[in-house]
Amino acid sequence: MDKNVDRLKAFIDSGFLINLEYHLSKEFKNFPDENVKYFWCDGISLEENIYTASTIEAKKQIVAKAWIGVDGQDIYTMIIILGKRSFTDYLNETEMGSSLPEGGILNWLTIQPDDKTIEVRLD
Repeated sequence: MDKNVDRLKAFIDSGFLINLEYHLSKEFKNFPDENVKYFWCDGISLEENIYTASTIEAKKQIVAKAWIGVDGQDIYTMIIILGKRSFTDYLNETEMGSSLPEGGILNWLTIQPDDKTIEVRLD
């Protein structure tokens, strides 16, 4: 099996996506946009079969689907941008939870409800 698929599986199995889901739901409450303030995230899913080593390692990002909205059921395209620490954690197949920014700081998160896109920038 491709080493990158092993890394992606470790990323999924680490519980990181569940932590990200809960972290997003808390952070939406801090948004100045009244509509987003009532959003929550009901899940994040990765498409394992679309990734190759060159895709993630060259772009330092992972594309996912996220269920977000007032009822948590609108499907968003999520781009997870890996910063230096999270990319190193990804390569080493270690827990990436420490890459999530502290609560209340929103500069790591961009959401476009009209386009159904969300970008998450990790440390």
